[in-house]
Amino acid sequence: MATAAGLYKELWRPEEIGATHAIDIIDAIEIGLQKMIDDPVKYKAYNAPNGWGLYKHFVPWVSKYLEACKANPDAEIEAS
Repeated sequence: MATAAGLYKELWRPEEIGATHAIDIIDAIEIGLQKMIDDPVKYKAYNAPNGWGLYKHFVPWVSKYLEACKANPDAEIEAS
């Protein structure tokens, strides 16, 4: 789902795209989140059969992450 929306590297591999601060990923997250909101049927098709990755949980999480990035654009980001 994240890959289809263009968010995977921004959320889980920011170092691979040279992103070090929240400001570096805000635009991409906004675009990817909007894609998911605009076409829920497409992205719900990526729901994990085991329930460990559902649209209904992912979209609000991405939204909150985006809010945090906007509130703290100079924050250093890293994922593990």
